[in-house]
This record gives sequence, structure tokens and C-alpha cells, in this order.
Amino acid sequence: MLRFALDEDFPETILNGLGIGIPEAELTPIRSINKRLLGMDDWQLLLSLHHLGEWDGLLTTDARMLKLPRELSVIHQTKLTVVVVEESGHDPVRAAGLLLVHLPMICRKTVRTEPQIWKLSARDRNHERPFDELARLAAHRGSNARKLFHEHRLTKAELTSNPLSMLPLG
Repeated sequence: MLRFALDEDFPETILNGLGIGIPEAELTPIRSINKRLLGMDDWQLLLSLHHLGEWDGLLTTDARMLKLPRELSVIHQTKLTVVVVEESGHDPVRAAGLLLVHLPMICRKTVRTEPQIWKLSARDRNHERPFDELARLAAHRGSNARKLFHEHRLTKAELTSNPLSMLPLG
């Protein structure tokens, strides 16, 4: 089991839910590790976790640290794993969801002797058009979208018929 410190952005109620859903990791808020960790520069927090000796890494929503040479150097030197939830809009529920989805795989791939940075993202996206997906599928099959659509589209009668009406009640 890997042990990760959680930065100040993860509320206690979300943490309790995460602990149940991720048996591969123990997640502890930095305020519970040592109150003096609160408010430290990121590189100092990372170095402190390294010196405590029992932490595998840090989970954070602070992607800015990945643009700072001191922080990147300390991650490299301490061989910690840093998981950054990017573009979650400072939404703790969204960040927690990304951790629930990705942290088990990150735990399996984490090597304690190798520094790692994992970037998790929940970018808002626009919708996809079904016909565009059909075009991609057709191209993969060596066909075209119109042909594939005409081969698989429903007739007017099929489109107006509700499949539930064909089944017995109950």
C-alpha cells in the first residue's frame, strides 16, 4: 500500500469517501500529518515528506508547481510520486472523482525508486456528433459514413415503433 499526503484543497468529507474506494493507497491530509506543513512552499512540503520517510508522494490540485524549477528538482531528487489534478476548476468533488478513477492504476505503476509526476485532467469538452463518430468508424472499416448509415439506419416504421410495446407487461 502506498501512502500519499493530500494538499490543503481536499476536504475531509471527500477524503473519507476516497479511503473506502482506494484500498491500494492510504490518503492523509497534510494537516493531519503535521500542522507545520500547512502553508509551506511546495518544495519545502515535498522535502519534509521525504524526510519523514514514510510517504510515497503528494496528491495536489496545484499544477503551478510543475512550472517551478525548484519544485521539479526536489521531486526528481526525493524520488517522490506527485499526482496533480489539473483543470478540475478547483472543484474538490471533480478532483476526488479523478483520483477514484486513476489512483489504483497509479499505485500499480508507482516505483518507489523512480520519481514520477502524474497529471490528471477533467477538461470540459464539447459534445461529439454521432455522424462524425460514424465517419471515424467507417474510415476504420474502409467505408464511408453515408454508406454505413444507409446500411444500418432504421426504417420509418422501426423508428416509430417502441420496443417496449413488444414485451409483456410486468
